[in-house]
Amino acid sequence: MARTIRQSVNVLAGTTGATLRDAYDALADKGEVTAAEDIVLAANVVHKDVTVTAAGTSGTATVVAGSKILGIYPVSNQDQLVDSVAIADTTLTVTLAAAATADNVFKVVVLEP
Repeated sequence: MARTIRQSVNVLAGTTGATLRDAYDALADKGEVTAAEDIVLAANVVHKDVTVTAAGTSGTATVVAGSKILGIYPVSNQDQLVDSVAIADTTLTVTLAAAATADNVFKVVVLEP
């Protein structure tokens, strides 16, 4: 059964721990990517580190203006719920529902223009 490029990239990235770009490049090297898919996946997807320090309620990172949030996942010690993830101009902010009891580290997946 043939898979779409998105399914193939997700499987490769999920099983090897590769980034989306690494997974895409590996498929491109095998000739499993068409020109149309190349255009779609050529977008600049980056993973930004955001740390909310102990006793804090938010943490920030710098992004390119016009970036869009695609997702967020914890890297270590998520002891509070994430209340919001937002971009204002060039500042990416992760806000927790309550003060962190220890450093909370997140990766925020961002699509840069």
